[in-house]
Parts: sequence; structure tokens; C-alpha cells
Amino acid sequence: MDSIISSSPEDTRKIAGHLAKQLEPGAVVLLQGVLGAGKTEFVKGMVESLGGEASQVNSPTFTLIHEYTVVGGVLFHADLYRCEDEQAVLSTGIEECIGAGVCVIEWPEKLGKLAPKKYWLVQIDLCPDGKRAISMNKQSQ
Repeated sequence: MDSIISSSPEDTRKIAGHLAKQLEPGAVVLLQGVLGAGKTEFVKGMVESLGGEASQVNSPTFTLIHEYTVVGGVLFHADLYRCEDEQAVLSTGIEECIGAGVCVIEWPEKLGKLAPKKYWLVQIDLCPDGKRAISMNKQSQ
């Protein structure tokens, strides 16, 4: 899929909402982008479009996994940035989240062998003009 350009945090949340409405319980979204790219705004848009409280969404950098109640279940938001290795990833409890509700994972390259076979890959890139280029692709291995 080609990139969609986001000109604002509101745009990013709307784009995320379109993806969220396509997801079924058990879906996994791997969210890639540099620090400050808008990954948390993207999750806010997903939570909001699924009937949750976007105002409660914040980066799980220190708690590693947040759980949000949405219509029909839960959305797990994991941030693996601080995980040094696969053992650290395992200690987060991420295995229990994958497949239980919608699971959104930041810094998915840290998953290693724990990476799911089917997932949505969302890449958020910063543009020189401050906008974001967001691409979303369904993947299976």
C-alpha cells in the first residue's frame, strides 16, 4: 500500500481509526517509527475508533504494556523499546496479549522468534516538512 500523508495528530488518529475498524479480536499490529513519529497518537486513534477512551492512552515505555477497554474486548499496547533481549520481552507477558483482543506492539523488531505469523505492519515515517507518511500492510509469514 502507498503511504498516506498525515498533516496533524488528528489526521494520524483518523488514519489509525480506519485500520482499527478492519481488525478482528486477536489481530496484531506491529507499529514501527522513530521516537516522536506519532506511534502513541496512532494508538489513540485506534482506541477511540473502537469505542475506548483515547484520553487514557499514553506511551507504555515504562510500564511496557497498557490495556484499554474497547467495545467488544480489549486493546493491548506494548512498547518493547526498553527490552534488551528476547528474555526481557518474554518477561513482559506479551505472549498472553498476542491473540487476546487487539495487540499493538511498538519496536516489534525486539520480538525475535515471538513475532506472530500474521499481522498488520504499520510504518510511520517523519517527512522533512513535519508531516508523517504512514503505510499499512497486512503480512503473513
